[in-house]
Parts: sequence; C-alpha cells; structure tokens
Amino acid sequence: NIISYLKKIKGYYIDSYQVTEEEESFANKVKIPLFVNSNISFEYGTKSGFRKLCKKLKLPIPMGYENIKKIDDAIEIITILFKQGANAVVIKLDEGLSGAGNTKITKRFLTSNKKEQRIVITRAFKKVPQDSSHGAIIEKWMDNIIASPSIQILVTQKGEIKILSLHDQILEGEEQWYIGCVYPPRSVSINIIVKIKEGALLFTNYLKKLGYYGFFGLDVIVDSENRIW
Repeated sequence: NIISYLKKIKGYYIDSYQVTEEEESFANKVKIPLFVNSNISFEYGTKSGFRKLCKKLKLPIPMGYENIKKIDDAIEIITILFKQGANAVVIKLDEGLSGAGNTKITKRFLTSNKKEQRIVITRAFKKVPQDSSHGAIIEKWMDNIIASPSIQILVTQKGEIKILSLHDQILEGEEQWYIGCVYPPRSVSINIIVKIKEGALLFTNYLKKLGYYGFFGLDVIVDSENRIW
C-alpha cells in the first residue's frame, strides 16, 4: 500500500498546504519529515493564533475577538460588535479554509430570540469539523473591500526568507469563498504591494526568530481608502 511504499523513500520532505495534527501523524507513519516547524504552525496557523500575533506586531486587523468556544460568549461578542458600529460580523472557525468555516451574520441577529440565536451560532461552530481544542474568531465584517491579495513565503531551514509570489484572490458568494487566483496581481498598486511585503516580512521575521521554517501564505484585504487589513 501507499504507506509501505513511502516508508522506503529516503531524502525527501512532505510539504502540506495546511499542517495539523493529522499531517504530522501521517508523516510519522511514513517516516518522512514535514517541511515545516509543526509546533509553531499549530500555534499560529489558526485564525485565533494569527489574530494574536498580528496584535502583538501591531499589524492592522478588523475589530474582533479570538479563541471563542462557548455559544453564550459568541452571542455577547456579536452584540458588542454591532453596538460598536459593525454593519455585519463574521464567525471564522480556527481551522476553516477558503471561506468554508465562515458564517456572516447581519443585524437581523439582534431581533432574533435567544433560542434562534443559539441555533445560528451552533450551526456556525459545526460548519466544518475541527479539533475540539480549537474554537473561532468573531470579527467585524469589513465593508468597501476592493481587493484581497495573498502573498506566499518560504523560510528555509537555514533561515533564508524568500517571497515566492503575490497574487489576487478570486472570492465569491455571501461569505467570500476562495475559488481561484490571478497572477500577477492587478487589483492593487505597486505602492500597496510594497506595504503588503513590509507587513509580511515583519510577520515572517518574528516566526523565523522562533525557529519557524516552511512555506506559508498571508491573505490581506484592501479597502476603498487603500487601507490594508
């Protein structure tokens, strides 16, 4: 079988788009190392971990909260964000990918009774399966977004940082699911691209100091006032 075959292969690494405990378990079974520092990937590869690090580095992120696991906490946070001026909010599961773990919530939520609110949150929390230790983030849904570029970066085991590409993401639907990309990016100016790279390198250098190596991507959004989030 495939595991027996892979156990015979030497001198290679496994590269994975997303690294979770499942990928690490598979790598251990076939005796081929992952091309990533998995401990750091587990900590900062979730939505909550990403938000926490952005706060630490003072990178601009939408108003919101992370590590939310309880339904009542989610209801309270959503209410707070609407009171603070959000026109809509979004629940993003920590392990959600390509928009699959996102649930957009409008102000209609405020007029629902407690039972209906709990049903909405329960469905959002179960939208995609994830490890029970993970939760969700809830943040303001950003209006007037004109682009969503993504930058791909490699940190080698020697500590070299290489920007591999920067492309436009193609998003569609109410919750903005990722359906593809366009290279080179055409939605933003050179000025914005320079700023995206500056923020990405700030993020990358921090991970590098922790001992991170491997591939990863950073997604940003740009609003109509050319602010990067």
